[in-house]
Amino acid sequence: MKVLQKIASKTILNAFDKATIFEINIGALFAGASYKGEVEDRLQKIFNELKQFEKPILFIDDIHELFDSNQGSGIASIIKSELSKGIITFIGATTPEKFRKTLAKDDALSRRFETLEIKEPTQDLAFRMISSVIESYEKHHDFTIDDEDQKEAIRLAKRYLKEKSLPDSALDLIDRTMSSLKSSQRNYKKRNSRFKKSVSCFK
Repeated sequence: MKVLQKIASKTILNAFDKATIFEINIGALFAGASYKGEVEDRLQKIFNELKQFEKPILFIDDIHELFDSNQGSGIASIIKSELSKGIITFIGATTPEKFRKTLAKDDALSRRFETLEIKEPTQDLAFRMISSVIESYEKHHDFTIDDEDQKEAIRLAKRYLKEKSLPDSALDLIDRTMSSLKSSQRNYKKRNSRFKKSVSCFK
């Protein structure tokens, strides 16, 4: 994700000067689909829109989810077609296990991707990675988190959140915790306001 951010901010490689990065929300892509082929139609419309840009790059997180569905074969055909045209650059993220169970089963699809296996970073490296992006989380939730709390989140994520790897697992934990604290603070303020109003009635 840090590389994508650098491409978006035009701070990496001249080859990406005119590149525009997009990301598909897989949940929204499938949401409310009612007829056969609707997801494929939506996907094709997205690709057609992206091709209006000079150097479109499409990032698909958890790309295996596209092929886990009943529409998997139709989606694979559309993506293979777009990959063969070479207009859109596709970047998909998944786990080795999910890759083997989905994309790797389709030779024509998997050979159109260049596989880059990224090993889980050490906890020290995960801390440096999280520190480089934590400011955006703090601004979004209006909370700050110090270094020790970041390290504790990494430790807990490594121990209990086995379904994801660092640093994503720790960032998810931090994000959910901040969201919960923000919600609790908001509810407290509402309750406190109602309490003050109630008290004022007895004055």
